[in-house]
Amino acid sequence: MAKIKTIWGPLTTLRGADRFAWLFSGVREDGSRAEWRLLFFFDSRRFTTRLVKRKDAVRTLQRMTEPDLFRLPEVARSETTEGRVTDLLRARLAPKHIAEATAAALKYGGAK
Repeated sequence: MAKIKTIWGPLTTLRGADRFAWLFSGVREDGSRAEWRLLFFFDSRRFTTRLVKRKDAVRTLQRMTEPDLFRLPEVARSETTEGRVTDLLRARLAPKHIAEATAAALKYGGAK
């Protein structure tokens, strides 16, 4: 089980031919930063999570704004959330994200 202090996002939504992907950023319990990509595959209608490679994570960190960076001390005082990363990220999706992904999956299934 992952232990995470905070999660920001979804920061970006990407649509592929057979999937949606949402990019999240966060801070683990040990203080290290992480970037995750939550994927929803149209054919299986399942969510999965991939850890974003370090060089891509550094690019995202460079795009963070000053208010995001000022929130980092606040993160140190926040409570730790424990659970599967996929479940934690999926819980942060807005209903519109779920609806959009579901509609795309239904169209994808109908196109076969």
